[in-house]
This record gives sequence, C-alpha cells and structure tokens, in this order.
Amino acid sequence: MNRVFFWVTLLSLNLSLQAQEAIRLNLVTRGLSIPVYLTHAGDDRLFVIEKQGRIRIIRNGILSATPYLNIVSKVNSRGNEQGLLGLAFHPDYKKNGLFYVNYSAQGAGNTIVAEYKVRPNDSERADSLSERILLNIPQPFTNHNGGCMHFGMDGYLYIGMGDGGSGGDPQNLSQNPRSLLGKMLRIDVDTSSSYRIPDSNPYKSSATYLPEIWASGLRNPWRFSFDRLTGDMWIGDVGQGEWEEIDFQSGDSKGGENYGWRCYEGNAAYNTAGCSPRNTYDFPIYDYRSDDAQLGCSVTGGYVYREKPESYLYGTYIYGDYCSGYIWGMTRDSSGMVTNRTLIRTGRNQVSSFGEDFSGALYVVAIAEGAVYRISDTCQLRVQQAVWNPSCSSKEDGVIELISNATESSYSWSTGDTSSRLEGLGAGAYTVTVTSGSCRVVQNFNLVNPPVKTACIVPVLRSEICESDSLLLQACPDSAASLYFWYRDSILISGITESKIYLREPGRYSLRFEDSLGCLSESSAEVDLIVNPIPDKPSIIRSGDSLLTIAGFQLYRWYRDGQLVSEGPENFYLLDVKGSYELVVSDSNGCESLRSDPFLAVPSSTEQTRKNQLEIYPNPGSGIFSIEGLDHMQPPFQLKLSTAAGELVLSKTIDDILALRRLDLGFLPRGTYLLTISVRQQEMNPVLLVKE
Repeated sequence: MNRVFFWVTLLSLNLSLQAQEAIRLNLVTRGLSIPVYLTHAGDDRLFVIEKQGRIRIIRNGILSATPYLNIVSKVNSRGNEQGLLGLAFHPDYKKNGLFYVNYSAQGAGNTIVAEYKVRPNDSERADSLSERILLNIPQPFTNHNGGCMHFGMDGYLYIGMGDGGSGGDPQNLSQNPRSLLGKMLRIDVDTSSSYRIPDSNPYKSSATYLPEIWASGLRNPWRFSFDRLTGDMWIGDVGQGEWEEIDFQSGDSKGGENYGWRCYEGNAAYNTAGCSPRNTYDFPIYDYRSDDAQLGCSVTGGYVYREKPESYLYGTYIYGDYCSGYIWGMTRDSSGMVTNRTLIRTGRNQVSSFGEDFSGALYVVAIAEGAVYRISDTCQLRVQQAVWNPSCSSKEDGVIELISNATESSYSWSTGDTSSRLEGLGAGAYTVTVTSGSCRVVQNFNLVNPPVKTACIVPVLRSEICESDSLLLQACPDSAASLYFWYRDSILISGITESKIYLREPGRYSLRFEDSLGCLSESSAEVDLIVNPIPDKPSIIRSGDSLLTIAGFQLYRWYRDGQLVSEGPENFYLLDVKGSYELVVSDSNGCESLRSDPFLAVPSSTEQTRKNQLEIYPNPGSGIFSIEGLDHMQPPFQLKLSTAAGELVLSKTIDDILALRRLDLGFLPRGTYLLTISVRQQEMNPVLLVKE
C-alpha cells in the first residue's frame, strides 16, 4: 500500500473535549496554505512551512502576510509528498542568521538541502538569493522524501531521508550502504565547503558505507525530533501497509543503528530476502496496526513535552496519526518499558506535523484547515506546597507538605512514601507524583541547608608565651551562639563551653559553636600556641667590686634591697653601695627567670676604691681611648677586654704606661665592653667601655 500522504480535505477540527481527553487544542491561527511543519528560531516567533515553497511567520497569533522566505519557483510540489518539507535554524542563528531547508527540486524532484541567510537589516525576511546547496540527492520516485531536519545537541545537522518511494522499497535502498536514501544523515555545516563529515560519524572511515550515514533501515521518517532535555531521538517512521512505528535512539548513541526496513515493517517480517539475522536490527519501541480504521494509517512523529515541569505531560512523547486524528502520549522508563495512552482524537483532519517553540510548548499543524493549534493539558489538579528546609546540615528536620484541590489524590514520593506530608528530611532532591483520576502532577523539591556559620577567634597579638604565662583566647561575638567547643590539635577540650579559654599548653587551638537550634558551626581558623621555657634561676658571683653572672641572655635586671638599680644587656654590675643584690634574666623570647638568691655585697673601702678606680675618656669613644688612674702603678700591666656577654676579645701585656694611656681600640666593632687591668695580681676595678 502506497498511501497518499497529504490529503487536503477541508474538515473542521473537532474540539469537543470528552471527559477522558487529556489535552486541549487551542487555536493559534488559520489562513495557511497546506502547512506541513512548524519550528522556532530561538525567539518568540513561530515559523511555518507551506508545502508550495513558502515559510510564514506567526507572532502573537498573527500570521504575517509577507513570507519570511519564498522559493516557490525552485520547489516541485506537484507530488503529494513533494514540496518544501523541512526547516532547521542554526543553533547560533541570532549571530549568524543561517537556516537550512529541505525541498523537492523542480524537474526530477531531487532532494535539496540548502543553506539560506536572513537579510542583514530585516529580521522578518530571508535573502532568497543567498542559497548555498549542501546536498543534492536524486529521488527515483515522487514519494517517501522524508524531509525533517534538526540540529542535535552536538551542533550537527541531522537529516531524515525516505527510501526513495514507490512501495516496498523495490530498489532495496534503505539497506544499501552506498545510498543516502532510507537513512538518517549527520553532517557538519560549520565549514567553508558545502559540509564536513563529523569525526564521530560511525562510517567516516568505512569503505562500505557512505560517511554521511548516521543510521539506516528507515522507510519514511517524515517527522523526528530530539528531546531538548536528554538529547534522545524519537522517530516516527511511516509504515508500508500494516504497521506504523516509533523508533528510539538514546542521546548517548554513537550511531550505526539499523531500524530494519525493508526486512521488517515494525516488529513484523516484511521482505527478509538477503537480510541479516534478526538480532542485528534495532526494532521500534512501539508499533501499531495501520489497517485499523480506529487508529489510522500514517504515523506523524512528534516531540517530548518539556514546557512545564509540573504538568502531567512533562516527559511525555506526544505524537499522532495523519489519517485518524488520534494524538497519543508515550512514556519510556529507565528500563525501556513503554506506556502509551490516548490524549485526544481530533477527527480525520490530517495532522501533518507537530512543532515546538522556544519555551518548549508543543503545537499541532492541521494541513486540511491551514491552521495551527497549541497543545495544553486539561488537568485541573492543583497542588499547593509548603516547604521547610532542614535547620542545618546536622539535622534532618525538613518538612514538605502538599495540599491537593482534588477530593481524592494519591502521592508517590521518590523516597517510597505515599503521604501528603513528609517529615524528618535532610537536604537533597525529592520528587512526588500526585495523581487524581487521569490527572498527574509531578513536582520536584530541592531541600537545602542554610548557610553554615563559621566560628572565629578574636585575633591575638602573639601566639607565643612563656611557661609562667597563659594566653587568653576569646570567640568573636555571635548572637546566635549558645555553646562553645574548644579543640586542641583537633581533639575536644572537655568541660569548657564558655566563649573564652586560658591556655598554658602548646598546640593548635580552634573553636566551633552551637546555636540555639543545636546547629554546629564550621571550625574557626587555628591558633598555633608555642610555649617557651623560662630561663633557670641565675646565680651571682663577685669579682673584685663587680657582680657577675652567666652571659648570653637578652636582658639583665639588677635589684638592690628589692629596688631595680640596673637594666641592660650587660651580665655584670659594678658594686658601689652595700646591699642585698638580686638578679632576673630574660631570654630572646622575652621569658623571664625567677629572681636569684640574695647576694650580700659590700664595696671595698673608699680609699681602696679610689686607688683601684680607672678613668676612661672619651667614653663612649670611636677609636683612641685615654686611661687615667695608673700613675701609682708599675708596669707590666695585664689588660683584658670582654664583651657584655662575657666573651674575651682582647688579652695582652703592656710594658709601656704611655701606650696604655692611649689605647687604640679602633679595630673593635661597636658595642659595650668590660675593661679589666691587673698589676702584679692586683686587679683594678672593671670599667665599662662603649665603642661607637
């Protein structure tokens, strides 16, 4: 049976909705001449193909009088299945203005796939002289031209080609790998040449198959489409005489499928002469008998509905039959199980195509009426929702509550629950299907945790202390905090829940807090506490009228009778007054020792002091120092010079008192030195000398 596809009979569309009808067809416009396809260009306009060779624009329900494109002079539309059949806008149409058409050419009726461009300064008109022909495919007969084209998610142009016509594919073109007929083609149009073969085409390097072929074994894929969410391809392949079929190709397909024609029609064998084993073919996910007057005779492929996620139609493949006016809805679950149901029967009005606009809304193109209808659901089921997110990540106290306007509703949650209210929920995605009679509403919820607060510690000026000290750490103010938790080296310090803590032990300290809802904050940045040991208690020794201690500390504090009398870097003190002397030393970390034991000291007699007292000037000095107080002494003199830290830097014997009186110390670095001069085992009182 070789059916005439475009029956143009002026029958009105039956819009009387029965109770079981699940969709409504709302008139958008009339006045079209043999419309066969509808699509969009990424904006709010609808573009409708008229079979004779025109593309018309519908905006806000108003049909433009001037065609967007008029190539009637190029199109052969004499045959029932010839004409301007397909239209696809480039994914980057807004920038490059390119679109592609599929038409039967004048003369022999070859299939032409051509590129056109919109006029530079007129978005409502295409440049009819801008044609660039990509494909010119001979057609042996006038029917089974396919014609549908779509850009896939991969950016490549897919072209549905019929088997060349007549009946039963007499030339076996669908199974012929050297023919483009009866195939799904895939090409890259983004090239300076006519087109390029994508590297991922399954037969690009084949010596047997033409490289444009993506899939084979199709009879007449009059209308196919991609699911705009998943990229899955759905193909309505018109049958020969007994079976109409829907083929499915997953969005992750690598191509190379063979859908079986002419060996098989639907799932039934047709002409298996010379065919491969049955298991080498890809059979339809659904077929129906085309000799049943109640169902129809020619499938019109449609689209997966993706306009409103809350609609019961969401995810449903909507398609129909050209002859009977039936429109069905098909769903396919993750296991591949298909469910098909009738959505509406419009009457014998030749549903030539379905279409999709920019928002995902679906349309019916009625060829006999020259009209376009928009599909909407008839479900009156409405579900109100109240959602409470979890109070924090550590709590599962989220709630979702639904209220349906239907007397009886059933609830099926992704969690397995069946009630209208879910409690004890943590953050995550939840889906519910609410059903009332034939109405179904799917709602998705995404519960999220509130932003987690992060604890902080008031900045400390120094994180080093001495053994005898303690460091105060204090939490930054936060009105929501009720309990505080302090950690040392990531281990909880038990028993402390206040906002401050005094530390004596070294370690890495951090803080978390809990608010009034019991939610725990993120941890603060760590404070690394270093505890330095205190110096040992110093001892005092006496050398002449000098009190000495061990060298090498940063600071020395001398006390007499409890009062501070000297503070500096020198490790000695010149005794001048009788008293009880004590000493405290500090190291480079600022850690201070305990006070030394008291040291009772009495200076030498005043006379002795005068005799043993040296005078040095200038002091401070930079080079030559004069020394007085040696006249009563007889050489030789033993001279020693030490740093404030006690390191001996000069020791020499001087026989000439004049040389001693003009002592050249220019070679010494800057600093404070202790000068000691001895004569015959008698030591003069040490003198501090400052070299600038």
